[in-house]
Amino acid sequence: MVEVAHDQSFPWIEQVSVFLPNKVGSLERIVTLLDQEQIRVCGFSILDSHDHAVVRLVVDRPAQALIALKGQGRTPVTANLLAVALQTGSAAIVDILHRLLRAELNVHYAYSLLVHHGEKAIVVLHADNLEEAANTLRRGGFELISQEDLEPSD
Repeated sequence: MVEVAHDQSFPWIEQVSVFLPNKVGSLERIVTLLDQEQIRVCGFSILDSHDHAVVRLVVDRPAQALIALKGQGRTPVTANLLAVALQTGSAAIVDILHRLLRAELNVHYAYSLLVHHGEKAIVVLHADNLEEAANTLRRGGFELISQEDLEPSD
């Protein structure tokens, strides 16, 4: 995965990805580590193969997650994603995909988060051109969520 600069003009979510051996307990150890560091896992996706897995994580404090994972000998990488607040129902997903298709933007991957923005579900996605995708979705009336929106309010 390519690391992306953090000077975009659109709200984004930072994803932390890590390779894990495809063995019992590997994911649990990573999630426990983050929990011990008081880093909240807001969503995750797992892409597995025969001997390893790539775990994509959205957390509330990605910089601290990188430090914790590196401290355990892992080599995490980051990528920026768009996060979109959705009304309930599948029509919103269809609308997102239609709009991105009309803009000729390919969605590389997407997954939903475990947390909500108010009463709305959140889906994160990675597309060909995140800035153009963000502009396309904004023009369509979609609300984009930033990393700061995932931080717990005290």
